[in-house]
Amino acid sequence: MDRTAWEGLIYAQRDLGNAVCLAVAGEIDLDNASELKACLQIAAHSRETIIVDLADLRYLDSTGIQVLLDAQRKLAIGGRMIVLAVPSASIRRVLGLVRMEEIIPTFSSVEEALTYISVASESEE
Repeated sequence: MDRTAWEGLIYAQRDLGNAVCLAVAGEIDLDNASELKACLQIAAHSRETIIVDLADLRYLDSTGIQVLLDAQRKLAIGGRMIVLAVPSASIRRVLGLVRMEEIIPTFSSVEEALTYISVASESEE
């Protein structure tokens, strides 16, 4: 998995079969939120579902939250989804303040997210 860095944001994308995992590390803020948006757009072209792995993310501001919400809205229009995985306690606290888990499913691991995706896709069939 290649890791690319840009303005304090490090990201890598990997194919998980029925989903693509976009692992982000470092910080997401006004300076690099457009890069996150571009990464999500690229990931959206490769699979129906995007798992955003936040395990190594140290900071997330409102700009980053807005990018995630915009991605969720755009994917949902096409019947697709985005899920979040492994947010640290501090990131989970930030997401909780804006009730993000009520909008975007959030899981303790990428594997847990994959299980959810599998069950969700089976129920659609």
